[in-house]
Amino acid sequence: MTQPISTEARLRDELAKRLEILEPGLTARCIEYRLPNRQGASGSIDILATDRYSATVIIELKKSNQTARQALHELHKYVALIKYEHGLRDSQIRCMLVSTEWHELLVPFSEFSRTAPWAVDGYQLYRTEADLPDRAEKIVPVAAAIELHLCPEHKVYLFRDHARREVAVPVLLKLLQDHNLPEYIVLKLDTKHRRFEGACDFALYLIIPEFDPDERKRAREWLAKTRWANELDEPIRYLEEQFVIAEVTDSFFEQCDEREIGYPEKLANECRNWDVVALIRGGPRLESKAVFSDEYLLRWAKGLEGGNAFHFEMIATPQRRLAWKEAKDNAEYCLKGNAAWRTLVLAYFDDIELY
Repeated sequence: MTQPISTEARLRDELAKRLEILEPGLTARCIEYRLPNRQGASGSIDILATDRYSATVIIELKKSNQTARQALHELHKYVALIKYEHGLRDSQIRCMLVSTEWHELLVPFSEFSRTAPWAVDGYQLYRTEADLPDRAEKIVPVAAAIELHLCPEHKVYLFRDHARREVAVPVLLKLLQDHNLPEYIVLKLDTKHRRFEGACDFALYLIIPEFDPDERKRAREWLAKTRWANELDEPIRYLEEQFVIAEVTDSFFEQCDEREIGYPEKLANECRNWDVVALIRGGPRLESKAVFSDEYLLRWAKGLEGGNAFHFEMIATPQRRLAWKEAKDNAEYCLKGNAAWRTLVLAYFDDIELY
């Protein structure tokens, strides 16, 4: 009678004998392949293999959620060590993460597989009653997180009376919620100095996130049943966001005295003469003040983090490559049409990168 495999090591040894359950053409070259590390702890690859195209395949096996937590760290380490030891290029390396448990692994593995420069595959390993490797199913990574971008098409609702504005706030928020627009930023604005009798010295300033592709599709389906049906083919950016807000807040116009369009440059300029007395936020991505402070959201809405054609501010360093590239791109956008300043500022970026 076959003895059940009771340890991860024994499961590894049996898997090495039948790598075809992962992928045809895989050939095991070594079990527990040792990798020295002159700068720290050495490592051992569970199974070192080659595929039918002669690529080096690092196979890491995990049997529990507890050990699965270590898997991605170990893959990073083994790839680094094998590159140091044997001079392999990224194109010559593949990684396979094989686990019987994916509860802890799926989300971080999905991000890892998208960002790693080498090919990465994951497999759910199923075992027989005798605890032998039986079959494997390739893991489908979860979709990438959708980045949050604020739509630059804003709406401004103006009021002559402070009390009227305060009564209108819950009405606006309920309209947004009822029409499946749970994410928003609403600014309460008061003029710094009261103006002539009858002037609209109080405002609500509405900003929503840019729609993702699925939201855009659903918006078009909904708008096709409204008065905007014949205008959906207009080649206008953020068309769906503008029409949805117009339709949703149609009944809100009776709550305010005047309305205007808004945009980042306008908000940045208006804040010279208006005070932001409150910032109201909604939605799971926006609600955490630990992630987005009120001050940061206001800067973002003004386009000061990028997207403002007249004004750009950002603190960045070449040591943070993604943020540095974003700073250069946004500076270029702000200086579009001003060739002299664009050349000067980009040269300044290049000088900083040298130090």
